[in-house]
Amino acid sequence: MPDASPDAFDECVKIAVIGPQGSGKTSLVHRCTTSWFCEPEPTFGVDFRLCTIPIDGRQTRLHLWDTTGSARFAKITHAYYRIAQGILLVYDATDADALGRVGTWLEQVSTYASDSVCVLLCGTKADRLSKEERARALIHGNTTAARAGIAHVLTSAKDNEGVLPAFEALTREVRAAAAQRSRAVVLRNETFGERMMKRCYSPAACPGLSCCMPLWHQPICESPTSVHRRAEAAM
Repeated sequence: MPDASPDAFDECVKIAVIGPQGSGKTSLVHRCTTSWFCEPEPTFGVDFRLCTIPIDGRQTRLHLWDTTGSARFAKITHAYYRIAQGILLVYDATDADALGRVGTWLEQVSTYASDSVCVLLCGTKADRLSKEERARALIHGNTTAARAGIAHVLTSAKDNEGVLPAFEALTREVRAAAAQRSRAVVLRNETFGERMMKRCYSPAACPGLSCCMPLWHQPICESPTSVHRRAEAAM
């Protein structure tokens, strides 16, 4: 169950919830942060919510920005794209044309969000779909998401179906992306000398080398090419 109190937490993840008007963004955020369902209400600008949930044994504080889908607040909402680590792109699964408009929202994400942002496509109002309609919605949503290189989930804020798993999945993507960037930074910051030390002082590079022996006592390591050329010259 999410906790909105300012207790201790292990990490903080910033998520912007975006999508067209009436897609169910506010109901989704309310269900995540308060565990109860609220009827859809229009959002003016951006509504900020906090909650703390355990994800894989870590207390995770979610900063959720419920953005309006109105074009007249675009300059305000785009500012939150830039600082978000994850973006939940919401669409109304009961609207047959909704997935066709997802591309426009992904273009905005590409334009205004950081290159490292993680995006999850989220269908809402699954409680209004029949079993057959739900199956079709999953197939179409998965196909649309796969084309964009992102994942897709189907949720119902009213029935509390898949809401927390959606935020958990996006948080795990943000974690994985952050870990990958950290590893890349370590590799970039590794000096040329450190790389050469690893290469030249490894047993595979030269069995006779030892990092504990002074350099002037070290045997000279020749590359296979040098050995081959010396052998040809002696023939």
